[in-house]
Amino acid sequence: MIFMPGFLGVDGMSGGYAISFVSFFGVIVGAIVVLVYNGLSSRFDAIVGGMEVLARWTYPSELWKKYSDAEYEESVAEVKPLFILTSAMCLIAGVGAVLWDPEPGIYVLGIMVFTIILMGLAAFLTRRHLHHDNLRSLGEAIISKKAVLLNNRLFYWDYFGSKLEKVELRKDKDYSVLIFTTWAPTMQFGQSYSLRVPVPPGEEARASEIASTMKTD
Repeated sequence: MIFMPGFLGVDGMSGGYAISFVSFFGVIVGAIVVLVYNGLSSRFDAIVGGMEVLARWTYPSELWKKYSDAEYEESVAEVKPLFILTSAMCLIAGVGAVLWDPEPGIYVLGIMVFTIILMGLAAFLTRRHLHHDNLRSLGEAIISKKAVLLNNRLFYWDYFGSKLEKVELRKDKDYSVLIFTTWAPTMQFGQSYSLRVPVPPGEEARASEIASTMKTD
């Protein structure tokens, strides 16, 4: 596709350069997707196959429901302030456009309102879907040195400059959790993320060993 304009005799100024650029961009994106997919696939196969697995836990239904509900409430609480701030900025921009020039401004306001609706659907319905997905199945966690498979969702920290910052065991109200804090590069230099893995009853000692082991690795 990159060299297709030349084969077809399409002049660069008549669209040939654009076709070549889009094709080149598509090749780059495709290569990145293949690399990421292969990385995910290999990590998933390794952790399911038991390679370097430190723990494999299943949970009583009552504990898993408490954990799922708590994670859902926390994720909603985390995203709500950002959603409110972004919505306010959109409304200010829309109302400002109406005050500046009412005729085209009303369309700008409509676009801003539509954007707010889309953001709300993306932010809250996605989290609600994950919550329902968690509740539909009995939870399972597989912990390895480089990844965690939590209810068939893979989290790993050895890609593109990311790293595991710390692992700590914390006692919540009704159960203990292992908290994996990772750091990943972003457009703004980097950001930390946390994954909370519930600890089944009777596995606190093993969880403490995992936290200590991964701190020293």
